[in-house]
Amino acid sequence: VTKLFSAVATLRLVDRGLLELTDEVIQLLEHRSGLPAWVPLFEQADVLTAALAIQREHAPGERHTYSDIGFLHLLERLQKSTGKGIAEIIEEEVLSPLGLVNTSYRPAGFGPAPIDGRIAATENCPRRGLLVGEVSDGNTYAMGGASTHAGLFGPASDLALFAQAVWDARDDGYLSSDLWARIWADPAEPGTHIMGWDSVAEAPGKSSAGSKLSRRSRGHLGFTGTSLWIDPERAIAVVLLTNRVHPSRDDNRIRDLRPRLHDAVADMVDKLR
Repeated sequence: VTKLFSAVATLRLVDRGLLELTDEVIQLLEHRSGLPAWVPLFEQADVLTAALAIQREHAPGERHTYSDIGFLHLLERLQKSTGKGIAEIIEEEVLSPLGLVNTSYRPAGFGPAPIDGRIAATENCPRRGLLVGEVSDGNTYAMGGASTHAGLFGPASDLALFAQAVWDARDDGYLSSDLWARIWADPAEPGTHIMGWDSVAEAPGKSSAGSKLSRRSRGHLGFTGTSLWIDPERAIAVVLLTNRVHPSRDDNRIRDLRPRLHDAVADMVDKLR
């Protein structure tokens, strides 16, 4: 769920006047930029330069396509507006202010993390071998292990603190009231994303959040099997950290698990009321 951290960092930079919330930036956050979902750029000399040269498949705002390439375009804007790399931006705008001391990027070249129970094996990659504490996304790995769309490692406890901080952001000044309110507004058509966060789909059973979390819920998924959903009506956050791509990314059973899990949590909370 690295994209959520990048989205919040983007809003923080907007609040501080370092970045303008243009229609283009909003479309990148909400996956309506017209850029493709993903392109294997990891064999290019410079992944970011190659990403910026990719042509749009559709006119901006015409379609909703969940796009890692779009977040690489967002990366260029964040770095240009600050003069800093993404790891430093995320540290200064999210991790440090929120006290998320156990969350960080693991730069490529560190090698595998120690198998000590803290970091699960990520994937048995045909190109790179067994990955432990190394980002699975090939483009991010080629960029040094840190990007706007992938690369962060952290525990469920930090993600829970992140969720609480986002909900409290208006009250404690972490985000302005205007930008905070936009996260919880109705998403623009077409699509389900709003300010970088996903929302509960209108059609029952279509969302990974299941069928019982409230329509105001906001969240996000991660390719490796992670997810975070915040339900403001129940005052809960549901954090799921799995390594569904280990040993192979061909295992898609997570698609059935996620909605069942969220329905079960909603039922449990409702019984406790």
